[in-house]
Amino acid sequence: FGLFLAISTFYLPSGLASTFRTIWFLPRIIPPVLYVLMWKWFTWDTGFLATITGYFGMTPRNWMLDTSTNAWFFVVLINGFVGASLGMILFSSAIKAIPSSMLYASEVDGANRWQQVRHIILPQLRWPILFTTSYQTLSLLTSFEYILLATDGGPGRSTEVWALAAYHTALNNYGGNLQYGLGAAYALVLVVIGIAASLLYLRFFNFKELVAKPRIEQ
Repeated sequence: FGLFLAISTFYLPSGLASTFRTIWFLPRIIPPVLYVLMWKWFTWDTGFLATITGYFGMTPRNWMLDTSTNAWFFVVLINGFVGASLGMILFSSAIKAIPSSMLYASEVDGANRWQQVRHIILPQLRWPILFTTSYQTLSLLTSFEYILLATDGGPGRSTEVWALAAYHTALNNYGGNLQYGLGAAYALVLVVIGIAASLLYLRFFNFKELVAKPRIEQ
C-alpha cells in the first residue's frame, strides 16, 4: 500500500503530492497513545462510528472489541496506516532518485504510465522494496505497543500476537509469578522467525545480483 501511495503521488502536482504525503505521514509521527486514543474514540460505543450508525437504528456498540473479527480488522488498520506511511516516504524518495531522462525518453517512445511503472519504476525499486519488506516484517514481528494500547490482546486472547504474549508472560503477570524465562523463550522464537524471513527475502530478491558489480566494471 505504501508503494501504491508513492507511485500515485509521484504523478500528482508537487504541491498536492506534498500535502497528501504529509497527511498520510501523521500516523507515524503522532505519539502512539494519542494515535490509538483517536481510534478508540472512533470505535467506542459513544464514539463517532456508533453515533453515525445510530442514525440508521443500529444499537451502539464498541466496534473494536465486540467481536474478534472486528478487533483484528482495526488492529490491521491501526498498524497498517503507520506502516504504509513509512513505506510511502521511502518509496517516494527512491522514485525521485530515478533519472527523469528515462521517463522522458519513455514518453517520447509512447509509453503510458502503467508501462513506465512496470518497466522503469518497479525494476529500479528492488533495493527499497527489499529493505522495506524486511524492515516491516521484523517490525511487525516484534512490535506490540499499538495492539497493547488498542485491545490488550482482547477480546479474550484473540488479538494477542506473539510479541504481546511474551510481554504478558515476562512483564505483565499480575499474579506475581513473572515468568522471565518463558517470555525470553517466546522472544527467541521471534528472532529465529525474523532471521528465516530475512534470508527468504534475500533469496527471493536475488541479493547476490543486487550487490554484484556493474558489468562495465567487470
